[in-house]
Amino acid sequence: MATLWSLKWLGLIMALGGMGLFALYWRQLRSGGAVIALPFAWLGALYLLPILVLLSMSFSSKNLENQPPFDPPITFSNGLEWTGSTQAYRQVAQDFWSGTQQCLGGICLGAPQVKYRPAFINSLTMALLSAALALTIAFPFAYAIARAPTRLQPFMLMGVILPFWSFYIIRIYAFRQLLRKEGPINQVIEGFNAAPWLFDIPLLDIYPSSLSIVLGLAYTYLPFAILPLYAVLQTADPAIEEAAADLGARPVTRFWRITLPLAAPGLVAAFLLVAVPAMGEYVIPQMMGPNNLELQNGIVGWEIRKAVTKGRDWPLGALLGLLLMVIMVAPMVIYQRNANRLRAREAGTAP
Repeated sequence: MATLWSLKWLGLIMALGGMGLFALYWRQLRSGGAVIALPFAWLGALYLLPILVLLSMSFSSKNLENQPPFDPPITFSNGLEWTGSTQAYRQVAQDFWSGTQQCLGGICLGAPQVKYRPAFINSLTMALLSAALALTIAFPFAYAIARAPTRLQPFMLMGVILPFWSFYIIRIYAFRQLLRKEGPINQVIEGFNAAPWLFDIPLLDIYPSSLSIVLGLAYTYLPFAILPLYAVLQTADPAIEEAAADLGARPVTRFWRITLPLAAPGLVAAFLLVAVPAMGEYVIPQMMGPNNLELQNGIVGWEIRKAVTKGRDWPLGALLGLLLMVIMVAPMVIYQRNANRLRAREAGTAP
C-alpha cells in the first residue's frame, strides 16, 4: 500500500507540474514563441519536475520499512491528506545554528558538532579558489587568442575545445598521475637536481591534498573560462588600446583602465561558469583528495551521499540537494538580471 501511495503522490506532483508547464508553453505558443516551445518543454519536463519531486521529498518522513525509505507528504488513504514532516529542515537549521551559536561574540569554544555548515563552506571555498585560479590562467590564453591573426584563431580555439573530446574522468586520471610523487614532474625535478647545480628544486608533494582538488577543478573547467573571455575580448576594438598607447598610457595602465573593464562581462561569466559546477562537484574531489578527507572536511556532495546511502535519510538528502541548487542558481539569476538591466539602460529602455 505504501508503494501505491508513493505512486499516487508522485503522479500528483507530476500532474500539477505538468499543468503549470502546459500553461507556460501555451503562453509561449500564443506569443509567437513556437520555435522555443519544444525545447522549453523539454527543459521543463527534465529539470523542473525533478526539482518539484525533490521539494516534496524534503517534506517526507523517514521510514526504513518502506521502499523507498520514506513516507510521502501526501497520502490518499482517507482522501487527500497532508502527512508531511519538517524534520529535515529542523535538522539542517539546528546544525547551522549550533555552529554559529558557539562562535557568537568573537569567541569560539571547542569543536562544534556540526556537519552541514562546514560542508557548504568547504564546497564554496573550493569553488571560489578553483574559479579564481582558472581565471588567472584563462585570461592570458583568451587575450592571446583574441589578438592572434584571424587565420590562426580557429586552430587555437580547437586546442581549447579538444579536451572535451575525451571523457573527463580519463583526463583527471592523467592529471593525477602528473601530481604524484613518482610522477613525470618529479622525475624531471630529480633529473635537474642530479646535475651539479647551485641549488636543488624541492619535489612536489601535492597529491592527494586539498590543493590537488583545486588544481583538478581548475584544470577540468578551464575551457569554460577561456571561451567566454575570448568571446568578449574578440569583440573589443583594439584601436582603443592603440589610441591609449598613442596618448602615452603605459601597458599596465592600458590593461587596468581599458582591457580589464572591457573584459568585465566575460570575467563574471567565466567565473560563474567555473564556480557554479565546481560547487556541486563530487567526482573530482573524490579522485584528487586524500582518503580521509570525507571524515574530516566533507563537502556537500559527500554529505548527500552519506545521508542517502548510509543513513537512508532521503528527505535530508533531498533538502541538501535543494540548498546546493539554490546556492548555485542564485548567482546566475542575479548576474542575468543585472546584465538585462544594463542592456536596457544602454538601449534607453530602462524604467
